[in-house]
Amino acid sequence: MEKNLKTDEIKTHREINGRDPKVGYEWDAGVIPQQIGFLGGRITVRLTQDCWEIISVTFVSNEPNLVQLLEPFPLGDDGERAAKARAKQIYAKRMGRA
Repeated sequence: MEKNLKTDEIKTHREINGRDPKVGYEWDAGVIPQQIGFLGGRITVRLTQDCWEIISVTFVSNEPNLVQLLEPFPLGDDGERAAKARAKQIYAKRMGRA
């Protein structure tokens, strides 16, 4: 499915909303449901001052979510597209669709 996704098929925040995203902007590639033996979570692309980063957010009951940095990408539209494409691949793999 997302395996053959090309970065030029992904829209940037600027293309969708007509303005640059602010630091802290997040885009979710997908939510992973909780299953026996596995905590649920989401794969997210987040804009920081220094880069676009793919993070894994794990949902934990009655505790703060666990956030893990998976991969950084350079700032700019190309970095945003690449981060979103890679996040979709990671999400598909974790859901068993890759």
